[in-house]
Amino acid sequence: PDAHRIYVPRGTHVQVLDESTQKVVADIPGMRGIHGVAIVPKANRGFVTGNDPKGVIYVFDLKTNQMTSKIPTGEEDCDGLFYDPSTDRIYVQNGDSMTSTVIDPAAAKVVGTIKYAGPLEAGVSDGKGMLFVNLVDSAEVAEVDAKTLTVKTTFSAKPCQRGYGAAFDVAHRRLFLACQGAMPVGV
Repeated sequence: PDAHRIYVPRGTHVQVLDESTQKVVADIPGMRGIHGVAIVPKANRGFVTGNDPKGVIYVFDLKTNQMTSKIPTGEEDCDGLFYDPSTDRIYVQNGDSMTSTVIDPAAAKVVGTIKYAGPLEAGVSDGKGMLFVNLVDSAEVAEVDAKTLTVKTTFSAKPCQRGYGAAFDVAHRRLFLACQGAMPVGV
């Protein structure tokens, strides 16, 4: 937000837009099967999920908008990802592998893995060390301790079926899920 940039994944490249003018200011090529983008300003890096064919995380420089490296995860279906400033880590959701790959953004390397009981989609942080991850096939949410990288509990997200998106309202401590075939649900 401080740079007033919007990063848009486009399958094989990321377009960088100016927030005010909506004009393309850069285009970062050389990626395959990309899904999500997470930005870490203090590390001057952006991270992009890809399936190349197995999971890979592309890393790019925020100032030059050039790809600088790739982080292989070996996981299937690298999908969404998010940066959590409270733990200073990137969390990559690997749907079919039923894992999250945990990345140290400063070192640009994998530092851990979180295992789940089913396929997953979106994840989000509460800003205080807990993560919430949609378990897409079971209409559940896994509550994860970000320090120990372990699932503490799971709870029902019904009436949500096939939750695909997640957001957390820090001020009111509410989790919101975007669900297939239903209105968003607050839990």
